[in-house]
Parts: sequence; C-alpha cells; structure tokens
Amino acid sequence: MFMKSAAKPHFPVLSGLRGVAALYVALGHIGPMFGGWIKLPMAHAGLDLFFLLSGVVIESSYSDRLRDGRMSFYDFVKVRMIRIYPVYILGTLIMMMVMLRIGASSPLFHTPHTLAYVEHPAIAVPAAILMVPLFKYADVFPFDPPAWSLFFELMANFAYAACIRQLPTKRLIIIVVLCFFASAFGRTYLSWVALQSTRVGFSFGLGLILFRLYRRESNRHLPPGFQWALLVVAAFLLNLQSEREATLVVAVGFPIIIYAALHGKTGNSVFEFLGNVSYPLYLLHVPVLFLIVCVFHIYILAIGVIYIPFMIVLSWWIYKYFDTPSRRFLRARFQPTETSVIATKIGY
Repeated sequence: MFMKSAAKPHFPVLSGLRGVAALYVALGHIGPMFGGWIKLPMAHAGLDLFFLLSGVVIESSYSDRLRDGRMSFYDFVKVRMIRIYPVYILGTLIMMMVMLRIGASSPLFHTPHTLAYVEHPAIAVPAAILMVPLFKYADVFPFDPPAWSLFFELMANFAYAACIRQLPTKRLIIIVVLCFFASAFGRTYLSWVALQSTRVGFSFGLGLILFRLYRRESNRHLPPGFQWALLVVAAFLLNLQSEREATLVVAVGFPIIIYAALHGKTGNSVFEFLGNVSYPLYLLHVPVLFLIVCVFHIYILAIGVIYIPFMIVLSWWIYKYFDTPSRRFLRARFQPTETSVIATKIGY
C-alpha cells in the first residue's frame, strides 16, 4: 500500500494538448469522410505528441514513488493496466460484435487488416482480450487498430519503471538521440516493430528529459492567454504535409510546446474536457465507425462533419459513465490507495 504524499501539481495545458492530438489523429483516419476537403497526411504525428506527453506525465507522477519504494514495479503495472484496459476492451468488444454480425463473407474480412480474424480466430480473439499484438498482420490489433500505439507506449512505461527511471539524464539523452536518428533515417533498414520502438523511445524519452529540466526551475508561470496559444500552435503544427515537416515538428516543435505548457498552471473546463475525451476518442473512433455503418447502417453519421462531433459527445459520455466507474471499481479491488493527481487529470 502507498503512503499519503503531498499533493502533486497539475498541468492543465497538457490535458488540452492531449485532446488536440487525439482529434487530429481521428481526423487523419477519417479524412475521406469529409469528401476530400480535409487532408492531413501527417496527422499520425499526433501519436508522437502522445508519446511525449506520456514521458512527461509518467516521470512527474511516478518517479518519486518508484525511487523511494512507495510503489513497486508490480503496483505500477496494475495502475497502468487499470487506466487503459476498460476503454480498450470496450473498443475490442465493439469490433468483435461488428465482425460477428456481418459475417466472414463480408469484404471487410478480405483485407490485410482483418486477415488475423479470418485465418486464426482462436488465436486472434484471446490475443485481443489479453492485449497481445499479432505482429504477423498489417494491424497488430485487428479488433481495434489504433491500439498498436497504446501497446508500444505501455512497453515504454514498463521499461521506465523497470530500469529507465534510474538512468542519469546524460545517458538518457544519448539513448534519445540514437532513437531519433534510427527512427528518422532507418525506415529503409528497420522492421516495422523496430521502427516504432525507436519512434516511441525518442518521444517518450524526450518527455522524461523535459520534465527533469522543468523540475529545476518550476517556479515560472505562463499567462492564461499564452496557454490557449499553445493549443492553437499545436493544432497548426499538426497540419503537416510531408515526412520532413513531421520530423522537424516532432523533434523541435512539440518539445518546445510541451516545455512551455508545463509552466501553465491555470486550468479551465475546456482543457479538462479535452483531456477527458481524448482517450476514448482516440481508441474508439474506428470501432464505432464500423458499428454504426456495418451493423446499424446509419450512414448519415459516416459524414465527417457529423461523425467527429458525435464521437466527441460519445467519448465524453463513455469517460463519465463507463471509463471512470470501471476504473473506480478496479482500483477498489486491485490498486493501492494513492493515485497521482497529474496522471488522473491528464488521462494517464
């Protein structure tokens, strides 16, 4: 069990940034639903913003407790799984229902993305429930494709708790630099798994470094107007059109924004709302789209200008009436008594 600790600071702008990233990733996935007038070919850079945020929040929330023994590695794993599993399993079950409803004869099952379910359902279904990736297939999580990034982020989290947290900042910088060059220039030579591992390693590790730097001079404060400006700038930077632009933004633009956001202490309901809906929006926008089109045949909701507001409202409802109660129940049964203010508020 944890001992009570002093209240942790809260970073509201990070919540807003997480919501912006989730929105852009979703827009990138469903761009064709807007009739072609929204093109975000590099919206996947929002994932790198997720990974950066994860590094910052994990370091700020858990470093002290892991170091002084108030939290064990096993406790950390429980905390992280309780946080991510309810919405993940909801998305997985939605897609399973879709696949069972429309049947294996549907063209949906004859694509590289769903081949795992057709060829080896006895493996694919338990693997999905246990959150085990199937690296043989185009979508390593065929029942909820966006979950691949969640898996890599979790692996980074667990590696942090096991050993990375003990690394001096200078050694961590070396690892981050190596990961950057591998992810930026190794596309031709690295496997997909290795490439994504270095991609996460760079952004997540850089997030750890950013918070360590922040702790050295955390008494500065960002005016409220500048906090809003950071969200606008982040949204602007996510309108990327090339890999070169994406690399520059991920390596320079996002770290500057997040470091500045750490100095924003004035919260508001909009930032909190964006943070609350970000996780359900990201993980459920694909399964829900298949559900309303393939099962309920509500094609009007498949129009992008309607679907995104619909998903934002649905994500808020799921956060409030499913995710939060589910996590509360699981914490009562499995988790130690102390939870981090930062991690809870930002959606981690």
